[in-house]
Amino acid sequence: MAVDGAPGDRLVGLSVLVGTGLAFWQEYHKIQTKATQEKLAAAQKAALRLSVTDFAKNERLDLKAKIQALAATEPDLRLHLYWLDLDNGDYVDFNGRQPVPGASTIKLPILLAFCEALDRGKVRLSDSLEITEDVRVGEAGDLQFQPNGAKFSALVVMTKTIAISDNLGTNLIVKTLGGIPAVNQAFQAWELEHTVLRNPLPDIPGQNTVSPYELVTVLARIEAGTGLSRRSRDRALDILRQTENDTLIVSGLHPQARAAHKTGAIAKVVGDAALVDRHDGRRYLLALLVQRPHNNDARAETLIQNLSKLIYAAGPAPAGDP
Repeated sequence: MAVDGAPGDRLVGLSVLVGTGLAFWQEYHKIQTKATQEKLAAAQKAALRLSVTDFAKNERLDLKAKIQALAATEPDLRLHLYWLDLDNGDYVDFNGRQPVPGASTIKLPILLAFCEALDRGKVRLSDSLEITEDVRVGEAGDLQFQPNGAKFSALVVMTKTIAISDNLGTNLIVKTLGGIPAVNQAFQAWELEHTVLRNPLPDIPGQNTVSPYELVTVLARIEAGTGLSRRSRDRALDILRQTENDTLIVSGLHPQARAAHKTGAIAKVVGDAALVDRHDGRRYLLALLVQRPHNNDARAETLIQNLSKLIYAAGPAPAGDP
C-alpha cells in the first residue's frame, strides 16, 4: 500500500504528534501534582488542629475515683494526670489541663518539633551540630564534658536529649530549630496553650510549663503520625523507647509491656509521659506530674509508681460502666 509524502515529511509529522502528546502529559502531570500538593497542604492544616478530644470519648469515673483515693494519701503532693485508652477512647482527666512546671518532660514536644523539621528539610539526621559556649550547661547529660567545637550528628544529639535527658543537647537542638521563639511557634501551631519554653535547659526555676493533657496530645500526634512522615514517626518512637530512666511509669508495668516515654524532675516537680504497649496488645497514653513541697521528696516518685500500677491493673472498663 502506498504512503503519501516523503520520508522526511512523515518524520516531521510523527515528531509533532510525539511533541503534542508529551506536552499533554507534562501538563496533566502538573495538574495532578498541584492537586496532590493542595490535598497534602489541606491534610497538614487539619493535622495541626488534632488534639486529644479527637480520641477521648468516655471518662472512666471508676478509675478516676481510685486515682483520687490514692492521691489523697499524700495531701501535700499535688497530682496532675491525664490518661487515654487508644483502643476505646476511655480517659481520665485529673487536674490534667492545668499548667505545671515541665522539667525535662518539655523535651517531648521538642522532639516532635525536631521530627517536623526533618520532614520539611530544615534539618537532616546527618547534619553536624557544633557545641558552642552559648549552649553549654550542666546538670543532666554527658555532652557537657565535650569541648567547644566538638561536633555530633543531629541524630546523636536528639537521641541524647531524650535518652539521657541531656540539657546541652536540648539547647543545641533548640538552637538548630531556630531558637526558643521558633520552638514555641511550633507548639502554638499544634494549639498547645500551656506548653511554653521560656528558659534554656536546665530550667531550675520551673518556668517552662506543660500540662499532662498537652503531653498526651503530643504523644497522640506521634502515635498517629499526624503531620509526620512514617519514617519520622518511627524515628520519634524509637528515640523515646531509649529513655534510660525507667523508675516512674515503666516501673508499674507488666514485664512484657513496653513504653516510649520521657521523664522529668526538678526540685518542685517530677513527672513522666508515656505511650504504653500492654502485654495484651492494648495501647494507652499516660502523662502525670506531681508537684512536691521540697527537693528529693521520694514520695512523689512513689506516688507515680503506684498510680502506674493502678492504671495498668485496671484494664478495660467493666461491662456496663460509662
